[in-house]
Amino acid sequence: MDTAAIVERSRWGGVLWRGYVAAARNLVCLAVPGIVVFVPVGALTLLGALPLTGSVAVVNDEIAVVDDPGTGMTLWWAALVIGSAVAQTLVFAATLILAAGQQTGAHIAPSAALRAALRRWPALLVLVVIVLLAFLAVAAVGFGVRLATDQVWLAYIVMAPFAVAALPMLLAGPALVLERRSPLGSIGRAYALGVEGTWPDLVALTCGVLILPVLAARALAWALPHVPDALAAFASGTAGAVLALLTIPFQASVLTRMFLQRLAWRSYETARAEAAQPETARAETARAGTPWAETAQAGTAQAGTARAGPAQGGIEGVIDALPENPPDAPAPARTRLVVAALLLPGLLHGATALINPFGWLEVRQDTLSADWRTGGPLAGKLSPRDLRTAYAGRDARLVLLIEGWQDPAKLLTCSDASCGESHLVVAEPADANPWPVTASTPLPDGRLVLTTWRMLGGVFGEAWLGLLICDPKGCVRAPAREPIAKVRVGAQESAVALAARPGGGLVVAHARDVPAKESTVTGTETVTFTICADPVCSVPVTKQVARLDIGAHLLGENGFVLAVTPDGRPVAAQVDDTSGTIYVISCQDPACDRPQVARPAAGKPRQDDSLPVIGLAMGMRADGRPVIAYQDVNDGSVTLLDCRTPDCAQGDTVKLAGAVNGPPALVVDRAGRTLVAYQDEGGRRIAVARCAGTRCATVAVSRAPHGFGERVTMTLDGRGRPVIAWIDYGVASDWGMVVTTPLNLR
Repeated sequence: MDTAAIVERSRWGGVLWRGYVAAARNLVCLAVPGIVVFVPVGALTLLGALPLTGSVAVVNDEIAVVDDPGTGMTLWWAALVIGSAVAQTLVFAATLILAAGQQTGAHIAPSAALRAALRRWPALLVLVVIVLLAFLAVAAVGFGVRLATDQVWLAYIVMAPFAVAALPMLLAGPALVLERRSPLGSIGRAYALGVEGTWPDLVALTCGVLILPVLAARALAWALPHVPDALAAFASGTAGAVLALLTIPFQASVLTRMFLQRLAWRSYETARAEAAQPETARAETARAGTPWAETAQAGTAQAGTARAGPAQGGIEGVIDALPENPPDAPAPARTRLVVAALLLPGLLHGATALINPFGWLEVRQDTLSADWRTGGPLAGKLSPRDLRTAYAGRDARLVLLIEGWQDPAKLLTCSDASCGESHLVVAEPADANPWPVTASTPLPDGRLVLTTWRMLGGVFGEAWLGLLICDPKGCVRAPAREPIAKVRVGAQESAVALAARPGGGLVVAHARDVPAKESTVTGTETVTFTICADPVCSVPVTKQVARLDIGAHLLGENGFVLAVTPDGRPVAAQVDDTSGTIYVISCQDPACDRPQVARPAAGKPRQDDSLPVIGLAMGMRADGRPVIAYQDVNDGSVTLLDCRTPDCAQGDTVKLAGAVNGPPALVVDRAGRTLVAYQDEGGRRIAVARCAGTRCATVAVSRAPHGFGERVTMTLDGRGRPVIAWIDYGVASDWGMVVTTPLNLR
């Protein structure tokens, strides 16, 4: 094809659709550079994950890093990321050369295009850094406006003109690669050509290079969750890899066609201007510079000189600067081999995730609140601090107790851990006092029992403690003859805990501050156990079981817990927030006629009042020995207390973790192991310690991209697997309620 024909064809409109059609027709050839470079990079990435047995997990059929891999592996991954960025630049440059060759009728081998791109890689990296800085500057302007005004729409309006002004920089890549210009020279060339274009050209460039690839990625992200579970692992790996490799040819084709079109119009306008000149002026022009038609003829004779330096201006110089195929150029790529190479990384990824030959932890994780922040049916009804307790209901249901500060308790019932179908009900009646924390416990039939305080005589009047019986449809007040407890002057100074009895019925533990006029040296807090023969506690039998010397207000949220042994004996535990001392109140018989108090852990006085309130969690072994996880009052570290006796008069302790965010959660699984979940603020991970006695091993099960909420809660599902609910909390408008289920925790 001669130069005049190339110029004429390059002037045609329809840059977007012609570029995409050309990319689709020549997709096999255009995809070769990406396959040659990225398939080895993907293999190295997979090999790099092999030593990370404790840091890698299969999360929702995707291989993910859930823990800090260590300095050595971090450096390895950083090197891979940098190498991938360099490889991306080289692949894009090589694809630009191939696209230019196909649009000008030159057949260029992918190996020749890669070698030509490699020779330009220092200038390419400089250009990439300049372009990234420019777009980051635009983003910084919008972010600054957002921080100053808290108005998202205003930030977009301010960013829009800067973003439009930066768009012509996209043409700097073809200018640098095809015309061999310097980074700054290519940016100047891009703006010179961009000024000559029209608004439709700018729209075509934006759509072809930015908008349509982003829409394709969003469509893929929407479609993958709808893929059957049996194919999800293969689909996610294969589709993502194929889309990443095929996006570059389409972007490069549109960029190249736009660049060549602008050059062709320049050559065309120059030729028209010369044709319109008088003969004398044309002769002067010929002596001053060669017209584009003659330049095309002289280009072949001067090819060696042109390849030694920057390309000559115009489309003729681009044609002349394209690399020649070496004598030993390989045969054109075969479609079957290219397709196989495109699918290979995804198939390897899917097979590794599905078969899990390395024994990685497998995790199912769901974010429940994604649509709640975008106008869903639950929008405005929940906040990041509302999560209280999680229970595994019947038929794989998940029940979450939700309670905000001074808000009535709510129950969120989900059809399963993914919460695809959910139902939210307000549990407490309108006359309930929202100040005290709601205690809860599950019944054998799947219902929940909640505590509620009914205020009589205003906020500072008398408060009556009662029960609510709840199912997914709602809650009703238990028809008891009399209240379980009565307090005066603020029920919020009371702590309540609930537990179901093995043979039916309930135990209600109630701790309250002793008024100053009643306080003596024997204690400042009383603890009572109320034994109920039925779930509604129609005939409560209340006994005072302890009087404790507690030097702080009661910790109703995290500091007072209750459990019942398999033979029906109640056991309560409480932490003193001022000293960190652990008190265990137990009974030697189910009727609690012989209560006793032990102090298995004597803490140290709090040194810093600014530290957050600590908490504890308790579980019960099959032999009736309690196991307790609690936080240190001074540094927030987590310690496991394994009681040697049912009254916990003696016990062994082991430190599980350093400072954590919020109190730990604890369950005893079917194998008798103690599982302790906590939020590791430093590592930004959810970790689970698996303990047999005081021999513990810790594994990370998830990472928090943003941060943590106030607490983590854990329960066991119908198959005995831990289900962990927690909050991924960054800012008020960016949070998610997450449910993490380790599937093969050993």
